[in-house]
Amino acid sequence: MKISTWFRKKTDSLESFWQFEAIWRWYWSASELLLRFRMFRWLNHAAYWFRTHTWDRYHMVDIRNRRNGYAWGWMDRSECLLFAAMSILVDFVEKERAFEVINWDSDDEHREAVKDLREIYLWWTHDRKIEHDEHERLADDAYKGFQTSYVSLSNGVLGMVINETVEQKKERDDVQEAENRLDQKDTDMMIRLIKVREAMWT
Repeated sequence: MKISTWFRKKTDSLESFWQFEAIWRWYWSASELLLRFRMFRWLNHAAYWFRTHTWDRYHMVDIRNRRNGYAWGWMDRSECLLFAAMSILVDFVEKERAFEVINWDSDDEHREAVKDLREIYLWWTHDRKIEHDEHERLADDAYKGFQTSYVSLSNGVLGMVINETVEQKKERDDVQEAENRLDQKDTDMMIRLIKVREAMWT
């Protein structure tokens, strides 16, 4: 075999070897990069999970509101709906600073929505307690002086009888009507909030 032929064959083999090594090195570099990326994503996800399960608990709605009469314990689901919806509004306004960071003059829908949001927020954080405190005062006055007695019913159960005058009955009926109006206002405000919910994002 001529020396030139042998050298050419060796050169071809070396070129193939170096090409193979280059591909191998690229493969491992890409694999290592992918592994590091996956580890970074996993660590980032773990850190996010920890943060959102300790102080930024976005998946939980805290409905406690001492001003409106609830601090802890059992609450009927009908009331939970109201307190949860209003708690979300308060977080939207106070934590996300919605009235400051959103351009509410961008279009007519935003201008109308912010009017409702401001009114509902003010009602929930200030006016509602005043209204309910006034109702409780009237209720206390209306039920003062009532005399009750118990009678035995036909089935053996004791029944309570309220001894009241015509004026006292009217006062009690007025208190009940006032309570119904407050309940209806709670519902109306919650419905107004739901209607503008699409504007509640930052």
